[in-house]
Amino acid sequence: MGGAIGIGNWSPAAEFNIWCDPEAAQIILHSGIKLTMVPIEVTHMVSVTPEILKEIEGYNNNFGKNVVGFLNFFHKTYIEVFDLDLTPLHDPCAVNYFFFII
Repeated sequence: MGGAIGIGNWSPAAEFNIWCDPEAAQIILHSGIKLTMVPIEVTHMVSVTPEILKEIEGYNNNFGKNVVGFLNFFHKTYIEVFDLDLTPLHDPCAVNYFFFII
């Protein structure tokens, strides 16, 4: 996970993970290992819907409550900071690629 094809989410030229630790990104990008980058444009295509939130709330346990609370906070932040009405699932997209595509 990391990077952007267009405008980043932390600066016009940078995505958060690479912006926060460019030295680590440089090590990985120059390591010679096979890489697949899952850019922010891809992870923005996978968003939690209100229906999914209701389903998770239906679990009626602490795990469900915590996940819904986290996702609602993340959604609010995306609206306030990026003016985007979505709740993207950045990390799960990268993990999904690793487990199901590779």
